[in-house]
Amino acid sequence: MKATTRRPGAFSSLRDPWARNWLLVALVLNLAAAYFSWGFHQFDEHFQILEFANYKLGNSPASDLPWEFSIRRSGLGSSPPSSSCWRS
Repeated sequence: MKATTRRPGAFSSLRDPWARNWLLVALVLNLAAAYFSWGFHQFDEHFQILEFANYKLGNSPASDLPWEFSIRRSGLGSSPPSSSCWRS
């Protein structure tokens, strides 16, 4: 008879009480931060998210997206900022 090894599932680490407790602490802290945070960074932050969702759904052309989107697609913004100092 061949011994079969059972592969761990995606949530097998949740059986470990240490990992489960840290995950619960992280979840509580994340929910507390989301609940007590207020405001936003830029005035058009929510509009940009909705406009990008419309672009992905095919309801909006790429020309309506912010300028950061075209730079990212052209490859200019694909490298991390720390690597740009080594290019000179």
